[in-house]
Amino acid sequence: MPVGKKKQLNNLIILLWLFAIPAMVYVSALDYKLSLVVLAGVIGLAIAILCLLNYRIGFYLVISISMSVHLLERMSGTEIPVGVILDSLLLTTLAAMIFDKSKPAPTYVDYFKDPLLLIFYLYSCYLFIQVLNPNMQNIQGWMIYIRVFIRNAILIFIALRL
Repeated sequence: MPVGKKKQLNNLIILLWLFAIPAMVYVSALDYKLSLVVLAGVIGLAIAILCLLNYRIGFYLVISISMSVHLLERMSGTEIPVGVILDSLLLTTLAAMIFDKSKPAPTYVDYFKDPLLLIFYLYSCYLFIQVLNPNMQNIQGWMIYIRVFIRNAILIFIALRL
């Protein structure tokens, strides 16, 4: 690591500690539930920064969280709302991938023979059929299917770039 970068990193760590010490005192004086929310926000901000620095880690984090959250739901006996959290994490990963210039985009992908894309096409057809479902009587249900489709399209886009 060059000397200038190392000095900047050390200055950043010192600055973070200067803000962290009063923040720890403030959080310890808060209510129990509010301090847990602040702790979750700090952890979420650290994960978002990690995703912005390396989009590959962000992709694997999205996959890991989406697969392991059901285990936590079963263990706790409650439903954990992580849809918006996963969407925001996925969007930060997409932004990091778009602004990353270290790896060029893939040159050739066979869009009709790639197994990942074939499954995505079948799943997309299923979602489009669900949009036309006559039993769904409000627009909110349709918007959930559109959101799932967009989330899956972004995941496929990032997976093809890895």
